[in-house]
Amino acid sequence: WSSDVCSSDLQLQRNSITVDLLLTGARDPHIGNGSPAASYEQEILARMASSPAAQRIHTLSTQGPLSARDMSSLYHLCDAVILPSETEGFGLPALEAAIHRKPFICNFISPLRDLPGTTPLDMRTPPFRSVVDVITGLAQDSALKARKSVLSEHCWQSIYVRAIRSEEHTPELQ
Repeated sequence: WSSDVCSSDLQLQRNSITVDLLLTGARDPHIGNGSPAASYEQEILARMASSPAAQRIHTLSTQGPLSARDMSSLYHLCDAVILPSETEGFGLPALEAAIHRKPFICNFISPLRDLPGTTPLDMRTPPFRSVVDVITGLAQDSALKARKSVLSEHCWQSIYVRAIRSEEHTPELQ
């Protein structure tokens, strides 16, 4: 897993694209001391921690459940939603991405591949070149670039730094 993520990350970096991976999935309810799910979770967390991309991999699922408001905020801030899962019951992540007008990249599985607005890809075989291609295309999208510029340049924090804080440090003319 980590070698696949690192390989994809390196391919994106060659294209001057930096990606943060935010894992929000719920923890397996069967995790208990000594369970196979617990050891699998520990293995995944260890691989992520040892990955060269570790500083850009964030696991919110280990922090406890996320509220609907938290998830809405995350959808607002993200550029795309990627669901590499090999199983999905109802396709709710795809519908949530659509509600927030985010591109949805998923494995070529039912029901996801049949939902409008999805980009189904075969993610079962590394190095996930198709995912890299889709992310590279998104990074070159002029509408996405404009959105990111507005979010970073015209948020209150940026306005404060440019307009208010700079005035506070400007000596008054006599």
